[in-house]
Amino acid sequence: GYSITTANDSTYWGRNPESWILYGSVDGKDYVELDKVAVSDNFSNEMSIYGIDNPGSYQYYKIEFSVNNHAFQMADIALYN
Repeated sequence: GYSITTANDSTYWGRNPESWILYGSVDGKDYVELDKVAVSDNFSNEMSIYGIDNPGSYQYYKIEFSVNNHAFQMADIALYN
């Protein structure tokens, strides 16, 4: 799984992401979708932990965020095994 922690002012200034997709890759070129999240209105500024239904062994990871505004901020992103 993985966790995402937003920054402390994102609720007040609308800087939380709307959604994201987590991808994994063995070669850094071809990526597989691992998780897709649509954020609810009550997305908190605290750490949120997400599971991956079909985990695999990957060397590279990336997250693509969709946002309302032109800017957003994250405090921390962590991968767990």
